[in-house]
Formats: sequence, structure tokens, C-alpha cells
Amino acid sequence: MCTWAQVAYLVKPKHLAGGLIVRATMGLPFLLSCGMTVHFVPPVLDAPRQARVLDIQDINDGSYLVMFEGVDSIDLAEKLSGCKCLVPSEEIEQELIRYNDESLKGFVVYDQHDTFLGEVVELEALVGQSRLHVLTPQDSIVLIPWVEELIVAIDPDERRIDVDLPGGFLDLF
Repeated sequence: MCTWAQVAYLVKPKHLAGGLIVRATMGLPFLLSCGMTVHFVPPVLDAPRQARVLDIQDINDGSYLVMFEGVDSIDLAEKLSGCKCLVPSEEIEQELIRYNDESLKGFVVYDQHDTFLGEVVELEALVGQSRLHVLTPQDSIVLIPWVEELIVAIDPDERRIDVDLPGGFLDLF
């Protein structure tokens, strides 16, 4: 079975020829390279589900202008805007994937109010989106989506993850 790594986020279209502004995700370095095939998730109707990277230009603010094979119009780029880019883990150098299940076990998790939520027991890697399994002091498991929008900071020295959860999120568990 193939293991997937979420390596980039398609921020927005850049120009009429289909270029997209792309950022790395989840504290990873920018891992896309020319010739690499990426899979776009979630899938979008009437847009490619995968494409090969044709060209990358550094924009110098942590963003890159990326051209994908088959994404040759602003209409297609707009449809793909907001998608994540997945690649098979074996296609990227493993040492570049900073965080995985084993490296995050035992990290403590705090919310935006500096309240201790619990300890990471697993990072479940799913095709569309991974999620943290956090064991709370009440011995229940809270599932936190492993997405850039919720992960505020990761401090490997302190083995701490700070999250910003929507109001009422913890009431679901």
C-alpha cells in the first residue's frame, strides 16, 4: 500500500496561463520539483486529479509560482485553488519529511488559550488529510485534523504542538 505525503497547498491562481501560487504545508520545506507528479485533493470536477510539475519559480516569501502539465488556463487554476498536493512518500527524501507518526508520539498539545489538551499517541496518515490522535487527561482520544489552518506552532525542542481549534470543537469528543 502506498503512503502519501501532503507536501503543498495551492493558494491561488497567478496568471492566465494557469500558473498557481503554491506553499509548502505543515512545516515542511518546499518539496515539489520539476517532473514530479502530484495528486490534487480533494478532487475537483472538470479539473485534473493529478499533474506533472513543469516549472517552479521562487517568489521569495515562502511561496512559489508553479506550472503544472495540463493546467493551462486561469479557469483550471481557479478550480484547483485550495487543493492540497499529495505525492507518494517514496518519491521524496524521507529525511525531508519532518513530522511523522513516530516523531510526534509523546508531543504535548496545547490550545490557543494555553490549555493542556493531552499527548499525541498517533499521527494517522490518511489519503486526503492526516489527523493527530491526542490522549486527554480524561483518557479519551481527541482527533485533530493535521492541517495548517489548525496547527499554530510546533516546537521540536519542547516537544509541543500549539493548535487553534474552532469554538465547540472539543465538545464533539
